[in-house]
Amino acid sequence: SQLFELVRHMELEKYQPMDLVFDQGDPGDSFYIIHSGRVAIYKQQQTEFIKVRELINGQSFGELALLHGETRKAKVVAVDKTYLIVLKKEPFDRIVKQSEAEQIQKVHNFMKSIPALKKLPRPVLQRFSQIIFFKKFKAGSFIIKQGQSPPGIYAIFSGNAKLIRKFPMQLVSSLRKKVKSPRKVKSKIVIDDLSRGDLLCDYEYFNKEPMQYSVLCNIPVTCLFYSKEALLEADPLITQEIKKVSKPYPSDSELQKIYIDTYNWTKYKQNILRSISVEREMKKGFLHS
Repeated sequence: SQLFELVRHMELEKYQPMDLVFDQGDPGDSFYIIHSGRVAIYKQQQTEFIKVRELINGQSFGELALLHGETRKAKVVAVDKTYLIVLKKEPFDRIVKQSEAEQIQKVHNFMKSIPALKKLPRPVLQRFSQIIFFKKFKAGSFIIKQGQSPPGIYAIFSGNAKLIRKFPMQLVSSLRKKVKSPRKVKSKIVIDDLSRGDLLCDYEYFNKEPMQYSVLCNIPVTCLFYSKEALLEADPLITQEIKKVSKPYPSDSELQKIYIDTYNWTKYKQNILRSISVEREMKKGFLHS
């Protein structure tokens, strides 16, 4: 199988703390998976190297340069005693590149369908497609909960979910005083439904705010996840375009007004329908008298 072939061509390399795995500008001829230990990634800024992130066991690096035959865009140094599983370019090209290219193209095509991203140049989206990944959620599970800090931005690839806002108890009490059926006032309301192509957590992520709503999956949901690290590495055009369409959902006071207006309209319709029903019954009685 493809997986067996891939594993058969992998090698294990050992690095001591501060050993150089590869330097910025080196040829991209290997893909690495951290078996144990830790590495740091540095990027050159003017005359010095700045550490941008660390990776631990189970994470991988080096695939971008390997896929495109480019030189390394960063320097990687072992932090601890580290064992790396290494796949060289020749077997990588032969076994992995085709399936990786198909996956990247699928992600690229999806991102072109997102209004905030569809006008971006193809090379920008192609590179971004390679540093994001899929996350799957079961029906009835939460993608994120109200009050949590967003770890990045999600785009729904398949499935659908609903946004739920939980009102503070003070607001619930206020609402119950303004309607005729206070027991029907719930502390949680659905404020939006999301489906393929919709973004979530974007406004809160860019404004460094906790989530103002929870996201509950109606059915199984697959999302593309743009992590904080991916967004920091992405072309600035990506974040600029997403920021342009990022807007907050209505505040609690705005939702309170919408809730009351909806409640009053519903009661009004019920009264109209009840009146029509009574008139029909009266007409039937008149005709049969």
